[in-house]
Amino acid sequence: MKILVINGSPRGERSNTLRLTRAFTRGLCAAAPGSALEELDLRSMNLHECSGCFTCWTKTPGRCVQRDDMDRVYAAIAAADVVVESFPLYFYGIPGTLKTLTDRCLPYTKAYGWSSRAVHELRDPAMLEKRLVLISTCWHTGIERLYAAVRTAYAEYAPGYQAIFCPQGELFAIDACRRQVSAYLADAAQAGREVAQTGRIADDTAARLARPILSDATFERITRPHWSIIDE
Repeated sequence: MKILVINGSPRGERSNTLRLTRAFTRGLCAAAPGSALEELDLRSMNLHECSGCFTCWTKTPGRCVQRDDMDRVYAAIAAADVVVESFPLYFYGIPGTLKTLTDRCLPYTKAYGWSSRAVHELRDPAMLEKRLVLISTCWHTGIERLYAAVRTAYAEYAPGYQAIFCPQGELFAIDACRRQVSAYLADAAQAGREVAQTGRIADDTAARLARPILSDATFERITRPHWSIIDE
């Protein structure tokens, strides 16, 4: 099995989300001995913005005319069986570097079909056989509201994805929460094992990962002092 992790955090190796992602991939690799794991840190890559020229639809179908590190991304995605997008939530959406990468995925699609619903048809239906897992954290509570826009977008262009969304991800850096965080990371590793074995995160594991690490009241009590210091 070939696993690709796309680290979309501007914090690079210091990303809280990456800690959660690596728990997931440890479980994945443990359940699939001999797996090859590749990580791409978007912060350190040279990715140009999509120019909107649509040449990948017209003159060079399926191929972007820009030459930059996106060539490396295309090759890595082509080789991968499992693609993990790891990112913090920024303003209810994905960070700019990951959005740039997503925009540059236009060559994978054909022009919009003329129907009542605008959709991109994939050039290669085999892309749907790849397993896509989104892993994201932020600093708040309430998955449904915070991740509504991300879920809507990915449901349009990446149906079949699964996700681990952890709004209380900043707790990973707080020593007082080590026990609760360890239990959560253990569930993330279990999710990885399940993807390796069945291709999907089991419903009960997904349900545990969707639950808050701490109650809203306890989370606020622990994290409020941090923001008080910033505001002073």
